[in-house]
Amino acid sequence: MASRLQLVSFDMPTIDEIEIASRRRTLWIARTVALAVSAGMAAWLGVRVKAASAARHAIRDEAESAKAAPPASARVVHPEPDTWEAVVAIEGSLLPAREADLGFRAGGRLGA
Repeated sequence: MASRLQLVSFDMPTIDEIEIASRRRTLWIARTVALAVSAGMAAWLGVRVKAASAARHAIRDEAESAKAAPPASARVVHPEPDTWEAVVAIEGSLLPAREADLGFRAGGRLGA
């Protein structure tokens, strides 16, 4: 019995085909990253615009309510003279933080 060997041939890609596939993969990754960054920036911008719009509406509503509210009533007060004694309670001692003993060769006082 003779066995037959069957040769299977695989078409090996050429270097050009490998480079083209690598470029396509790199381009696909770059486009995906660019799309993700663009979507993130658009979402961030949308949130910022919405917050600014809400703040603007809040300020406008506050201004309108201030215009619509009646003015606050005022009470007139006349001053009266009075006396006041300042009393300050202090706890602790009045000792210096540092002390120094000075000594001189000659005693006496300095004259002007």
